[in-house]
Amino acid sequence: MTPRSFANEMLVVGLVDHLDASYAYTVVAPEGGEATVFPDLQAAAIGVMTVLLLDGAIEPIVKDVDGWVTSSQPIGEVVVAFARGWLDEWPNDVPTPGALGWFRNTSKGDELARRSIASEES
Repeated sequence: MTPRSFANEMLVVGLVDHLDASYAYTVVAPEGGEATVFPDLQAAAIGVMTVLLLDGAIEPIVKDVDGWVTSSQPIGEVVVAFARGWLDEWPNDVPTPGALGWFRNTSKGDELARRSIASEES
């Protein structure tokens, strides 16, 4: 069986939970604790989130009186704020859950996740 891509792993988790930078980091970090340079993992996590946002597979969300709703901030601004926030505010560490915002799958992301699961089962 072919392992899931980082993006597909994020989307499968997004079927049941909100996504954030700290989870993106756990997806790209190697299992077993192999020594890896933190900036490489940081760049990979930022990259996965960026690709998913720009592809329309995930969206930024904010909490208001009605619960979690899609953020009105343009995606380009979200991407820059996400990357800049991690590089400036958390240069040598993984952000705490939600520190750089929360995200959820779009209907496209859900469809891609279900396709990924189905291809593993066939």
